[in-house]
Amino acid sequence: MEFDYHVKLLQSIVNQTRKAVIGLIALSSILIWIYFDFMTTTQLLFWSSLQAVFIFMRHKNAQYLKKYLAEENSKKIKLHTIAFFILMVYSAIIWNIGAIYMAYAAPSPYEYIGFIAIFGLITVGTLSLLPIFAAYIIYSFMLISPQIIIFYNYHTNMHQGVLLLCLIYMPVIYMTSKSINQNSIISIQNEEELKKISITDSLTNIYNRGFFIEYSEKFLNTSINRNSDLSLLMLDLDHFKAINDNFGHQCGDYILAEFSNIIKNNLRKNDLFARIGGEEFGILLLNTSYKESIVIAQKICDLVKQNKFIYENQKINLTVSIGVAQKNNDLISFESLYKKADSNLYTAKNSGRNQVIAAI
Repeated sequence: MEFDYHVKLLQSIVNQTRKAVIGLIALSSILIWIYFDFMTTTQLLFWSSLQAVFIFMRHKNAQYLKKYLAEENSKKIKLHTIAFFILMVYSAIIWNIGAIYMAYAAPSPYEYIGFIAIFGLITVGTLSLLPIFAAYIIYSFMLISPQIIIFYNYHTNMHQGVLLLCLIYMPVIYMTSKSINQNSIISIQNEEELKKISITDSLTNIYNRGFFIEYSEKFLNTSINRNSDLSLLMLDLDHFKAINDNFGHQCGDYILAEFSNIIKNNLRKNDLFARIGGEEFGILLLNTSYKESIVIAQKICDLVKQNKFIYENQKINLTVSIGVAQKNNDLISFESLYKKADSNLYTAKNSGRNQVIAAI
């Protein structure tokens, strides 16, 4: 079985940890109380110490997962997800040790108590372990296998009947848990797709105006608090109306999409790029000085001019005008920054186009 998981579902492991630990302590305490007269103090202490180690490690594992999920550190997330998998195997071994102790130390029908406890763990695991489906299946198989052997050895109709019910119940648990897991993943994927649609321009497949403005304001506030550099570039395709008039709107759509791909492929990962409307675009450059932003803007101008836009075997020349604004003491709101960049863009358009204006 594939060791696979969905990153967003891992958050439920973190969220369920506290409840799982409390439930585990409660169940362990009840079982120790029930079997106290049938097991030696050494056996009880040994089993309890194994549970204590698991509880501590499960708690630490959840802390690390929470941290690295917040940081979106994929390597660390994978490492601690594997650690969680190993912990579940360890937990199953602990419960098997306890089940074997209890079954052979106490008289019949005490074996039913251990059986009920194990099935309770398997059922609860449907909620807490499903983000890692392989871990849940292996955990369940490891828990139920000793119970099958124990009940098989009693050779009574009642024990054989319970065993038969167990064999019927396990495939049902498997199918139900698999369905829940798949539905959860589909739900997340649908949610992600809807979110992508809501923040993405359908033609160019880059961010739309609403998302750009919302997050630019957030990044600007962060930049002010951290006293870091931030620049805004406003771009407008030159003579775009003429392209639509001469070659048709389908050609215009092609130009917009191709232009967006060129820019997107030449920006840094943390730069924010969006279509503001029509043939106007915006780029927010984080941690970028005034001089660096001018260099980037000029590079974009050169790339666009040098690129060969071919539509239905016709070469179309394209240039872009860019206005640059740098965050400073006077430009501390996104509205003022946007207004300054747009003003510089207007100057670039009226001064011959195909150029960068970055007047302070």
